[in-house]
Amino acid sequence: MSVTKKILRRGAQRGLVRVIPGLGFVLAATRVRSKIRDKGWGRGGLDAGLDLVPVVGRSKNLIEIFTGDLIPEPRRDPKALPRS
Repeated sequence: MSVTKKILRRGAQRGLVRVIPGLGFVLAATRVRSKIRDKGWGRGGLDAGLDLVPVVGRSKNLIEIFTGDLIPEPRRDPKALPRS
């Protein structure tokens, strides 16, 4: 592959990378409702809010890949009615 083609390909990749943070924000915003429903207003709001902040959300998600959920769902009574 020629040097010119490599430069053009890298330039296209950098342009795509600039779009990805905006895409991440949109995906995090669409998950707000389910997080609040599953974790409650306090925990779900905090979890969704952290995900919406670009650097903090990315760091939080990277940590959660290795350690699991940082803000877990509250424990529920097994005898309680299931959520609809």
